[in-house]
Formats: sequence, structure tokens, C-alpha cells
Amino acid sequence: MKRVLIPFLFGLFVFPGAMFLAGCGGTETGNPARHPQDPALALMDAICEKLTECFEDLALSDCRSAIAASTTLAGAFGLHDSGFPTYLDLVVETGSLRADHGALDQCLDSIEALACEDPAIQAIQIVDGSIANLEQMIPTEGCPDVFSEVERDRSP
Repeated sequence: MKRVLIPFLFGLFVFPGAMFLAGCGGTETGNPARHPQDPALALMDAICEKLTECFEDLALSDCRSAIAASTTLAGAFGLHDSGFPTYLDLVVETGSLRADHGALDQCLDSIEALACEDPAIQAIQIVDGSIANLEQMIPTEGCPDVFSEVERDRSP
């Protein structure tokens, strides 16, 4: 009886639990583990990881500061003329934005796939803590569809 009971209990409890845990960390319809809370920060991190890989003299903190101050990146992610003067404003306001996680995943994959030799990366200029031509490195695969604005009251 014990010989039958132990494999039965293993199959009943342990195997389904292991299968459940194996699925944690992502889904077929998107990968929430990749961008758990803030898609704007996930994009910033992907851009900075690529830039620090390609430009050895660029520190991660300097890259993040330059992106936060960027006045051109919001449009590259689908927010043209939306009232986000800097990328930092976009990060702060993500509660009023709708993120398409499928487009976000595609955009993140496209950024990660850029080669340092790519003309879009080579066109970037880093001068005195600012990064020029940054929007040119943002791929058109998924990136323009990442964000859309949710109606909100902008009255004071």
C-alpha cells in the first residue's frame, strides 16, 4: 500500500506545484517579470544598458540622468505632443499612461538587439553629460506603440 501511496501523493501535490512555480516570472501574453512596475524605467534601463555596453566611458548613472533630462524621447514611444517635457515627467506620470506590454516587449527586444556598430548607435554623441541623437537609436519595432495616454483632468 505504501508503494502506491507515495507515488500517488507525489504526483498529486509535488508535480503540479513544480509546474506552477516553473511558470512564475512570465506569461505567454507578456513578461511581467521583465517590467514589473514601470515600463518607462524598463525602457530607460534597456537604453542605458546598451549605451554603456557600446560607450565604455559612459557611466550608468550619467546615462540615466541624461535620459531623464531628454526632451525628445517621449515621442519615440508614442507620446507626441502629450505634455511630457522631459523623460523624467514621463516616468513620474506613468499612472496616467496605458502601456502595451506586447509592444514594450518587442521594443525592449529591439533595443537589446542593436549592435554597437549600428549607424543609429554610432550617431549618438555624448558631450558634458548630455546625449545627443538619442531618439535615433529607438527602433520602430514596437517602440512607437508602447504608450498611450489615458484621459485625465489637467486642471489645477
